[in-house]
Amino acid sequence: VDMEMQADRYVSEGENNSKIALQESMIAGFEAYILEEAERLGADLQVEVSVPGKNYPVPEKVFVRGDVSPAVRKKLQRWIKETLGVVEENQIWT
Repeated sequence: VDMEMQADRYVSEGENNSKIALQESMIAGFEAYILEEAERLGADLQVEVSVPGKNYPVPEKVFVRGDVSPAVRKKLQRWIKETLGVVEENQIWT
């Protein structure tokens, strides 16, 4: 029984590690996607994406840092909302 419990624990830890790796990979992908669009618009930004702790990560908040014109910012805000589903209230620009 002790070996069975230990095996279950290893399986659970493996599943948890897989979920974390998937989430980290998807966050990096979301960030790169935003940075590509920002670069296309001529903006040099830093981006951080936050996701809720669900099984399948979806962007919840986007933190954006850098100097950007109001026109480019508006285009990026709209693009982030339409492409990733993050409403402007959850886009934090500094």
